Amino acid sequence: GGGVGWVIPNSEMDNFHRCPCLWWLKDRLWIKPVGERLPLIMGRIVDRVMGEWLTNDGLIEHLPEQALALLQFYDAEVDKWRKEKFQAGWLDDFEPLVVSTKDAIRAWLEKYGAVEEKVFAVQPKLSGEVHAKPDYLIEMPDGRLRVRERKLISPFADLDDEMVKYELGFQPLCYAAQVEKVMEREVECVEFEFLVRSAPQRGRYKALPAKAERREVFVDHWK
Repeated sequence: GGGVGWVIPNSEMDNFHRCPCLWWLKDRLWIKPVGERLPLIMGRIVDRVMGEWLTNDGLIEHLPEQALALLQFYDAEVDKWRKEKFQAGWLDDFEPLVVSTKDAIRAWLEKYGAVEEKVFAVQPKLSGEVHAKPDYLIEMPDGRLRVRERKLISPFADLDDEMVKYELGFQPLCYAAQVEKVMEREVECVEFEFLVRSAPQRGRYKALPAKAERREVFVDHWK
């Protein structure tokens, strides 16, 4: 990708096409202000926690106990970052994210936790012209796959605006193409799974509850 011998993950392609220098600084040197890095770090924690949920067995039969165990696992993963990873002064910004993200995981568990679908793969690494690592794949009754990509987002984000970025961007196209090539299965659609963090009441602004919502992008092969 890029014409210079690099293979660019699809999640970075929008930045590369906007400005190669921006892409190099943000996505390869990872030079980001704390305000951007902390949500990315929390996203990594959520990926690990949700991956644990999706690869576990017996979830539906013991849902309350498993949900409690998952939230405890989340607390343990967060604690690793507190003790080992953070620079001094980051925790004041990090702790509100911890609470609001846990609320988002709890909202996902309540809405989607009883995974009755067939999970085909969790975070598969797909290599090729573009590297891709979707969060998980669902096998539909007709054998086609549904690609799920999780997004942990601000409680103040507009989901319609968020979807415009993905509908006009590279990620759905790259995911569909790579999954079909590697898995040799037709992709029904790419589905974005939003975990929307909560926000506490502040002054005259009301508290915002966490929520979980899925939105679909159907990729036509002619594109």
